[in-house]
Amino acid sequence: MKVAITSSDGKNIDTHFGHADCFYIYEISGDKINLLDIRETERFCTKDSNHGKNNGVMEQFAKLLNDCEILLCSSIGYHVAESLKDYGINPYMLECDILTGLEACRENLLEHIMLI
Repeated sequence: MKVAITSSDGKNIDTHFGHADCFYIYEISGDKINLLDIRETERFCTKDSNHGKNNGVMEQFAKLLNDCEILLCSSIGYHVAESLKDYGINPYMLECDILTGLEACRENLLEHIMLI
């Protein structure tokens, strides 16, 4: 399973989805957790109050994260989260170190964290 994470420092899940400059992509396979990629991006949130709607931005992010099943971020807007789910990406909000978040994924503990 691939997991996308927003982080300001590569150590902690501490960034709002729309403020992320990059996504850390991890793969969880059995007991192994590996960093596969760091995908740089422009921020989703812009000064345009209509960001993500009818301008192709959501499609760009869905394409960037299309191989990921889960997104871990510190926060995300409800409508954006719902749109990601339409693309098969399940967003979860939590703030912790990346390893703790990935262990929660691996151990199927995210069900105890509110799926957005």
